[in-house]
Amino acid sequence: MSRIAIPLFRLVSLSAAILAAVALAGAGSISYGQKQETEQPPQPPDPLFRPVVPEHSLCKVTISRPALERLAKEGNLPKGLPPLETEREIVPGKKLTLVRKKFSNGEKSSAYYLEKLVLVENVKGNAELHHPGSETWPDHFRKQSFPELEWVQPGHYKGIEMRGGQAFHAYEGSDFHSRSQKLYVDARTMMPVLLESEGGRYAYSYRSGDGGEIAIPEKLDAAWRIYRKNMGVGE
Repeated sequence: MSRIAIPLFRLVSLSAAILAAVALAGAGSISYGQKQETEQPPQPPDPLFRPVVPEHSLCKVTISRPALERLAKEGNLPKGLPPLETEREIVPGKKLTLVRKKFSNGEKSSAYYLEKLVLVENVKGNAELHHPGSETWPDHFRKQSFPELEWVQPGHYKGIEMRGGQAFHAYEGSDFHSRSQKLYVDARTMMPVLLESEGGRYAYSYRSGDGGEIAIPEKLDAAWRIYRKNMGVGE
């Protein structure tokens, strides 16, 4: 049987061509696979969460600060540190919102947020009147029950997470002080339930309110009447 002689350089050329074809085919399949595996970021809900506690409900916010609590036990708290908020209760009504606060030194305060005025019974039991919108008394609680969540944006959405068999919308980001934050929102009610932050841990719980109108204490009501009289505003 006769044999066909193929020059060596032709074998090398054919081998190179075959390898190149295989490489191109492989590159094409890898590129196609990468396109298939590209995942779109999860789409956040709209709204991101319910910003205001509903009427006839009550929200209790329990605030813990493990780092400061550890320093307190060690006797190493920074000098001059003001009392810190440890608990907040938000009670919305039709005409006003009541916000009660407790502090780390045992003091308490109550603030009644009206549309254009905040009536405050401070920690010393004295009456104060403030205009919302200032740095000291921002215009929240009527429009935003959770001022510590103002950092949350659509880009912070991380998708659904399961905790204890329940679904939560998860958000991760930084607040305006560059402290890392993680928020969990109940996927069913769309209310915040837990904020884990470098500045503290906020646990939110809710229950039904009595549905009645919120009464302003006589001390604050008297100060309000004086204010309205001086401003020339009728009852």
